[in-house]
Amino acid sequence: MKKLLLVAAIGVAGLLSAIPLRTSCNKVVELNSSYVNQLSDANLAQLVADINKAVCGVYPTSVTVYLSHH
Repeated sequence: MKKLLLVAAIGVAGLLSAIPLRTSCNKVVELNSSYVNQLSDANLAQLVADINKAVCGVYPTSVTVYLSHH
C-alpha cells in the first residue's frame, strides 16, 4: 500500500509544479512542490528515503535537502 501511494504521489507530481529529486540510483523523480512545502524537515527526509527505496530498492545512507528562500 505504501509503495502504491508513493507511485501515485509521483504521478500526480508531474501534473503540478514539481521539485526534482535525484535518487541514489541516479533516477530523477518529480515531487509535488505544494505537498513538499507543507512537510517538516523530518517528514521530508522520510518521504525522500521511502521514494528512494521504492525506485532503487534501497534506503539511502543520508538525505541532503537544499532549501531556497525567495
